[in-house]
Amino acid sequence: MERLTIEYIKSKLSKLSNGYICLSHNYKNNKIKLDFICPNKHKFKMTWNNFYQTGNRCPVCYGKQRLTILIIKKELKKKEPNYILLSNNYKNSKTKLEFICNKKHKFKMTWDNFYQSRNRCPVCYKENRIGENNPNWKGGLSYEPYCCVWFDIEYKESIKQRDNYTCQNESCRKISNKICIHHINYIKKDCNPENLITVCFSCNARANFNRKYWKEYYTKRRKLCSL
Repeated sequence: MERLTIEYIKSKLSKLSNGYICLSHNYKNNKIKLDFICPNKHKFKMTWNNFYQTGNRCPVCYGKQRLTILIIKKELKKKEPNYILLSNNYKNSKTKLEFICNKKHKFKMTWDNFYQSRNRCPVCYKENRIGENNPNWKGGLSYEPYCCVWFDIEYKESIKQRDNYTCQNESCRKISNKICIHHINYIKKDCNPENLITVCFSCNARANFNRKYWKEYYTKRRKLCSL
């Protein structure tokens, strides 16, 4: 087998016509990482074998580079130039970062959720899904017995996210791991965020009895959590 040279590698790279450039001037063996630059001007190191055999070459373009707060800030400018990142530290994918949207709403979200979501600011999203702003709005007519927004999966998901995906009943018996959305005033047409609260299936069933008590209890819980 012919010994690889840097000239051969650059020649092979140019034939691939993929916009990548090899910046290295020497090649020793298959364990040495070479310097490349991708079509998006990201510089990275990779062995020739890995580069040639993989389809996901640039670790920045393909999300394999270890994230830092500086990288996130750069990506934010591309994704949402009118948003501001308030956080100064990033540990891992579970870290919730603090953002402020173009309407000055502050909120926290993991970078993965922010990057993949179309509806980033939860406050703006709620404002745009209630009443006439909702795509299911029918001039005030609702899908009996629920309001039209009740059929919006993303809207209900935002309520669960607000409540940290946990049952909000402090005396929850921990019987069920499944959660759902409960109407505090028992009026199914009232889907205002402050009338909705996340509970487990067991606590939701308990709320069908002694409704006056549970209405007062969950009203207080929502007010407390809103502080």
